[in-house]
Amino acid sequence: MNFFVIHCLEALVYPPGGPILLIVAGLLACIHWRRVALTLIVVGVITLYVSSIPMTNAWMARWLQKEQAPDPATLKTAGAIVVLAFGAYYGPSEYGGTTSNPGEMSRLRYAAFLHGKTGLPVAVIGGDRLQTGQTGANRMAQVLMQEFKVPVRYRDGRSLHTFDNARYTREILAGDGIDRILLVTHAWHMPRSKQAFERAGFSVIPAPTQLYTPDPLEQGFLAWIPTAKAMERNHWYLHETVGLLWFNLFEK
Repeated sequence: MNFFVIHCLEALVYPPGGPILLIVAGLLACIHWRRVALTLIVVGVITLYVSSIPMTNAWMARWLQKEQAPDPATLKTAGAIVVLAFGAYYGPSEYGGTTSNPGEMSRLRYAAFLHGKTGLPVAVIGGDRLQTGQTGANRMAQVLMQEFKVPVRYRDGRSLHTFDNARYTREILAGDGIDRILLVTHAWHMPRSKQAFERAGFSVIPAPTQLYTPDPLEQGFLAWIPTAKAMERNHWYLHETVGLLWFNLFEK
């Protein structure tokens, strides 16, 4: 399915778009169908609330974050560090051009940290879904080499989704006989990524980053207070839950 179509559907269904549409539909229905209107408004408000509280972050993270930091003893048993693209920070004046967004930077920082610990070669994987003329692989390679001083041995800019990431990584690493990898991505993205890379024939050592850990302002009664930060996390958790279901149903 076209990436732009998927993005539009997600914007209309995932919070805050989905709950807001329910509330608007309820308000419009007030003219003729008061019971239906009340139901839509109540469901919309509840959905909007649940999707914007840190407590939901904790519930969702508990389900998605199956992996923790890798055992230091296993790090050097891998043949390469594979880091997956996340997204771009488009045209920032302070950097003089497009670079990695904060989410992608967190992956690159952890990949650089692991490289410093192990000396393993790094592979950066990511295509150009928005057809901007710059692949995620090239963007990440530039950041790693210029800002973290980490050499990049492998890169592939063809992939548009996680299934492609695994398949193309297999192609570029097969020539050097690399079957066991340290896989770097967000903790919430790791279940689907790990499955995809294992199906591609890799032995995967998960190296998740950005694990959910509630800060002091998200604990106790504050876990029930809606915040923009919690809503953003819940958006990605929901996105990944749907992606994981889709992957297991159709990417076989």
